[in-house]
Amino acid sequence: PPLSCSPSLPRTSQMSLHTIKAIMILEKNGTRLVSKYYTSEGGLDARDAQLEFEKNIYVKTVGNLSSEVVLTGGYVVIFKPVGDLILYVVGHRDENELILLSCLIAFREVMDILLRGRVDKITMLENLDYVLLTLDELVDHGILLETDVDALVERVSLKSNMDNDIPLNEQTLNNALESAKDQFLKSIFS
Repeated sequence: PPLSCSPSLPRTSQMSLHTIKAIMILEKNGTRLVSKYYTSEGGLDARDAQLEFEKNIYVKTVGNLSSEVVLTGGYVVIFKPVGDLILYVVGHRDENELILLSCLIAFREVMDILLRGRVDKITMLENLDYVLLTLDELVDHGILLETDVDALVERVSLKSNMDNDIPLNEQTLNNALESAKDQFLKSIFS
């Protein structure tokens, strides 16, 4: 006979693959650096509502940086301070915190590798393409796609280098050589 749910157990929430409601990167003063929303629940599709939501989360978490989990407004928020930034992953209040935490850890580790250990505001802004590509490879429409750090780094590196076939570890050297060549040419012609 087919298995069925016990009628005595109430079903409080529908299971869904759409586990991630938002991923945000805020500065230590609460200013938005990057945010990506995967839901319109609670009016979170409007920019003003998003900024208010971020402000409320920031206020709840700024004095509580020793903890990593906060419940607010029907959402569970996993967060981690990193340098001069705070990384946030938001899910529905009934969501498994371990799934949200695995998303946050994967994002943090990928950024650490791609940004060569310099996860701060300036480096993230200079490498915004890596940040956004990582978010796209990590989560799609609220569905957590991948948490394997090596696979994410490889995919993000490949996508950012589709026009040129330069491996990630050689990009810095090529950029330095190009800059030196430009400076040399400027000094000759000036």
